[in-house]
Amino acid sequence: MNKIFTANDAVARGAFESGVKVATGYPGTPSTSIIDDIMRDYKDIYCEWSVNEKVALEVAMGASFSGARSLAVMKTVGLNVAHDALISAAQSQINGGLVIVVADDVGRITDDYNDCRYYGRSAGVPILEPSDSLDALKLTKLAFKLSELYSLPVIIRLTTVTCKTSSLVNIDENYQYSASKNLKFKSSCYAVLTTTTIMGMKNSDNPKVTRFNNDFVHSMDRLTDNLSNNSNINPIELKDKKIGFITSGASYLYLKETLPDASILKLGAIHPYP
Repeated sequence: MNKIFTANDAVARGAFESGVKVATGYPGTPSTSIIDDIMRDYKDIYCEWSVNEKVALEVAMGASFSGARSLAVMKTVGLNVAHDALISAAQSQINGGLVIVVADDVGRITDDYNDCRYYGRSAGVPILEPSDSLDALKLTKLAFKLSELYSLPVIIRLTTVTCKTSSLVNIDENYQYSASKNLKFKSSCYAVLTTTTIMGMKNSDNPKVTRFNNDFVHSMDRLTDNLSNNSNINPIELKDKKIGFITSGASYLYLKETLPDASILKLGAIHPYP
């Protein structure tokens, strides 16, 4: 059935259809309604407002370590607060899929603007960017699969335009919720363990440490080969042979409207690049 969804609505629906068990967040325009939607419409998911974005991500990390899929939601400046937790999550062994939705408002509202793409690159985690509501639903579901497959948290980057703009999304109204469980590792809190006990990490010869190590750099290399070079997520639209554009997110739709005959490489995965 077709429904009119904003990207925020679509992310909430994608979390529900992905079997998310825990959703956390800190309120802030333009991402607030994702948690509001889950609280109102998807009561099978445990959902809470946290005292700040770092706590929200840490609660989601704990759920992930225990094998449950989890979602952490914040606005652009929130990942600044949660950055150290993100680094720890990237170096730990993810069990249940861990997806972080960050809404960049691109200077429209926040006076202290951050660009979450830099944070994702500094942490060494993949970043997906939908261009509309249908994209948001598809990429949210994909993000949880990627997180479990590569043992990495995945960032979904939204912007004010995608958060607030409505478009048609086809959903299965008969979908029956089923909580996902993934216990890939006996203990996944590697970075938390090693930083707490002040041990070395990847180069340590301590077996208690090395068995928890997640080689996230190698995971990103595999993501480049298996995801970013895949035309399904980064499609090429070949038209005019004289001019072409590389774009992502809402700017893809602006480009289609302004220059309908241009050739386009649309990046659904904005990190790592193909």
